[in-house]
Amino acid sequence: MSGFFGDYVYQYEIAALIYMVVILWLFLKLKDFPLETNTYFKYLLISAIICTLADLASLTFLDHPTPVPLFIRYFVLILYYVPNMFCIIFYCLMSLSMTRQYQQNIRWKYVFTNVVAVVDTLLVFISPFTRWLYYIDENNSLKHGPLMPVRYVVAFVLLILIAADLIRHQRLLTKLQKHVAYGYTLAVVIGLLLTFFNDHLLILNFTISVAMLLGYLALKNPSDSKDEDTNVGNLQDFKAAMSAYFRARNEFSLLCAEYESLDYYEKVLGSKYSREIARELAERISTIVPRNLIYRVSRRRFVILLPHKDSQIKEYVRKLIDYGNSALDLEGISILLEPALCVLHSPESIAYVEDVEDSIDFAFKERKKLKDESQFYSPEESVIIKKRRDQAILRVLRRAINNDEFQVVFQPIFSSEKNMYTYAEAFARLSDQTLGVISPSEFIPIAEKNGLIVELGEIVLEHVCRFIHEHLGPVKGFEGISINLSPIQCMQYDFAEKTIATLNKYNVEPRLIEFELTAETMSHVHETFTPIMTQLSNLGMRFTIDNYAVNMADAPLLTAIPLSNIKISRLVTDKIIESDRLVPAMKGSISSLKDLGYHVIATGIETAETAEQFRTFGCDYLQGFYYSTPLKSDEFAGLLRSE
Repeated sequence: MSGFFGDYVYQYEIAALIYMVVILWLFLKLKDFPLETNTYFKYLLISAIICTLADLASLTFLDHPTPVPLFIRYFVLILYYVPNMFCIIFYCLMSLSMTRQYQQNIRWKYVFTNVVAVVDTLLVFISPFTRWLYYIDENNSLKHGPLMPVRYVVAFVLLILIAADLIRHQRLLTKLQKHVAYGYTLAVVIGLLLTFFNDHLLILNFTISVAMLLGYLALKNPSDSKDEDTNVGNLQDFKAAMSAYFRARNEFSLLCAEYESLDYYEKVLGSKYSREIARELAERISTIVPRNLIYRVSRRRFVILLPHKDSQIKEYVRKLIDYGNSALDLEGISILLEPALCVLHSPESIAYVEDVEDSIDFAFKERKKLKDESQFYSPEESVIIKKRRDQAILRVLRRAINNDEFQVVFQPIFSSEKNMYTYAEAFARLSDQTLGVISPSEFIPIAEKNGLIVELGEIVLEHVCRFIHEHLGPVKGFEGISINLSPIQCMQYDFAEKTIATLNKYNVEPRLIEFELTAETMSHVHETFTPIMTQLSNLGMRFTIDNYAVNMADAPLLTAIPLSNIKISRLVTDKIIESDRLVPAMKGSISSLKDLGYHVIATGIETAETAEQFRTFGCDYLQGFYYSTPLKSDEFAGLLRSE
């Protein structure tokens, strides 16, 4: 295109300038808020506008009828090159600000970005004298110096590093934030490539301006970090504040107040009054501590973030309790809001940002579990340590399920009639390099709580069927292996289909698999699970009631479901050992169970005397450390073959 600006296609620069000026006007009118991301976006936008204006000025000088003084041309070039690099610098800083609260080691990234900015600015200013980046030759033409390619490489490396960082943390970004993150990088790359192949096509700033629009749409308003009902910080703002404390490694205390009665008042009075109550609560709390320390992290929970270990925390607690005991007058309605209070400290109790919300939840749950009637509760360090261990176990559980890292062991069960080991109970075992061996009493409840028990149960069944297929096919007298079922497993509508599919996969006879469930579990799920039990029982599979307390009041339930065995609780076994007076009752209960057609298994057998005693009671099977501890698969297979 000839004429104005010679052969350069300048219309893209004009369009980019108009585009960015409109975005800046919208930003200053609607989103000029002192949030870190917004601030970096504003500087990025202003840098891009200055860069575009300087580019247009340079084009004007190229086609000017009279030569423009050299110092003016260099001044315009400085106005172009400095903002040109600062566009990338501010984009990097804006991108880092999107994820900084989720990163622990981010300071070096800020340092590196700022060092690049300082060095590049110095090089741009001294290049008219050194010719390292650019210079104007004797023919009044702009030339690049030896360091200009390095400058482009550094800018490209910055973009790649930030893009990789954003991809790594993309699950933490909103859709619009992802669009601006990837869109800006893509726009710069496309613009540079088009300019490289046709340096007269001035499209770089236009492509950047398009990405700017996405950036504008992704910006946050103060309402994004403030609770709309109370105008105090919300959960997101709280996490950002906590992140700042962790980065600075500063101590802090959390005073947490939970107002359970808010649920009741919202149900009775409606959401309008509930918002008014929450607003009044925030006002009351703000008379105790500065408003910027107050966060509403859930509908009924407020947290006060106190710098250091505030010595006045007991006074704050007293005032919150006093306010809770004094009625709140709301349009003639007297409302009493008594808070449940918990205090957590750092760094002993809380070590990571992601632990904070969980630690607060855990403290309130522990308070309820202990049935602490006082309004104030400060959990012991051991409580938080246990909670942190639970979180670590959960991570190990998820990894073990994904990678099949469980070990299945087998505790042999002795047949009184055959005087030999005839089957075993399977147990999952879990260990970790850091946590060591993790007891089933720890990881099973965590698996149930977090919805992992179904997958764990499927893994155990898979291990057991594979073991039977590989080791126990030719063993005579082998009756099978029992596997424990959780209530959640019993609620799976496709439990029978999955079980049969696993048996078929390893060509295992159904009679060799036995499932154990407690009477308590069966009382809750028997209506839905009994048809499944019947379906599997018809195939030859067996079911056992575990941890049975020898209570014949449960007999009606037991007779209504297809059971083969009753396993007496170890607690009952221990009581028999402690008191001979219970022996007649035990004999009668076992006799009644056998009359109902069940085989009876005694657990917790640890001495020869106990074993002989329960044999005389008529127990069909005996299980306990007297006979054997849980064995690895090859050890158990060897034990069966040796008999």
